[in-house]
Amino acid sequence: MVTVTRLVEGLARPCIRLGRILAQDLGLIPRSFQVLAYPSGNAIKCRVRSRGDTGRPRRWRDFSIRRDTTDWHVFEQMFVDEHYRLARLARAPSLRATYDRIIADGRRPLIVDCGANIGMSTVYFEECFPEALVVAIEPERSNFEVLRRTVRTQESSICLNAAISNADGEVRLVDPGYGQWGFQTTRSSGSNPNATTVPALSFRTVLAHAAEQTVFEPFLAKVDIEGAEEELFASDTAWVDLFPVIVIELHDWMLPGTGNSQNFLKTVAALDRDFVYVGENVFSISNRLG
Repeated sequence: MVTVTRLVEGLARPCIRLGRILAQDLGLIPRSFQVLAYPSGNAIKCRVRSRGDTGRPRRWRDFSIRRDTTDWHVFEQMFVDEHYRLARLARAPSLRATYDRIIADGRRPLIVDCGANIGMSTVYFEECFPEALVVAIEPERSNFEVLRRTVRTQESSICLNAAISNADGEVRLVDPGYGQWGFQTTRSSGSNPNATTVPALSFRTVLAHAAEQTVFEPFLAKVDIEGAEEELFASDTAWVDLFPVIVIELHDWMLPGTGNSQNFLKTVAALDRDFVYVGENVFSISNRLG
């Protein structure tokens, strides 16, 4: 009986997912993107295109989703559920006005994608904010190689194979068994034989990389770094209030008993910012938009 139940669940889940995509593409459920998905060899081929501000579709963007990985879940989060959609927020008009004001002032809005994984969040930001410069930061090498093939040219995005942290240096990359989206970084020497060493960059250094590319003004920082936010917000946090909006997933659920989110909470509590929980993300929004 258990085997039959699992078989039915296994068949029903992809049908429900594809049904949701079809319903959204038919306009029954509002979404910013058109989506096509179909099996191809050892991968699932996906195509997305933004409907744009005018409602007219833009060009297609193509993905190859690796089977037996978390890639499909990431794809679904980005282009079906739209975890980073600012339009759902009450503050959306003022955030759009800030974005437009940056462009009118002759600067490019800067988006920093910390924990970019295979680049789907980077593409999401590229499509939703086409005038922005996106800096995509991903420490795990196989994810980074997919990321680099996924994003646009360097004029739109900068891809950095590194971890974000509170200081430049090196960190250890560990696979705790959560799949391709769950790699964790730590400065602890540890004893995990499967850990590898990767470069760590501070926000100060990331902003310097962006300055080499263009004249910018910070707009949005997305932080999904599997618990490393404890270290990121431990010191050198002046960058936080430079960004009108920060979207972060906290990981106390994954690291129980560690108080992992305390440094982030202390940082934003001292600033004039709203704290809005949507799904699994916190939207920290400056109250000094202009």
